[in-house]
Amino acid sequence: MSKKTTTIVIFSLAVFCFLIFSQSCLAYSFKDVTGFFQQTAGETGLKQSDPAAIVAGIINVALGIVGVAFVVLFIYGGVLWMTSGGEEKKISQAKKILEYAVIGLVIVVGAYAITFFVTSAIEQSTGPTGGIPPGTVVGGS
Repeated sequence: MSKKTTTIVIFSLAVFCFLIFSQSCLAYSFKDVTGFFQQTAGETGLKQSDPAAIVAGIINVALGIVGVAFVVLFIYGGVLWMTSGGEEKKISQAKKILEYAVIGLVIVVGAYAITFFVTSAIEQSTGPTGGIPPGTVVGGS
């Protein structure tokens, strides 16, 4: 068997297996997926919550931890400056630490504002109907 024939046979076999063993995929709206998550959570005994709310909570906790880290860094820079004893090297190091801490805090506050805006926009757009206009028949005939 030539190399070209072998390649064609393997490719044809791969396409055949893909077509035979692949399953159909159904499209779901965000409301359907949320309902599926809540049903699964209810069956397992877990708290039922919206996936968007969970992601927003994780992001807010992460931003809070990073914000606390920058506040601690800011305090460290201030203590370093106060204990420098007038040494220019320590003062310049403390100034850099304070500058970076302020920049970091500004970035964290900006990220929190963006996260708050996006999550509130998602919540307003999806609303109680999952983003589907009221009166719309979904999946019906």
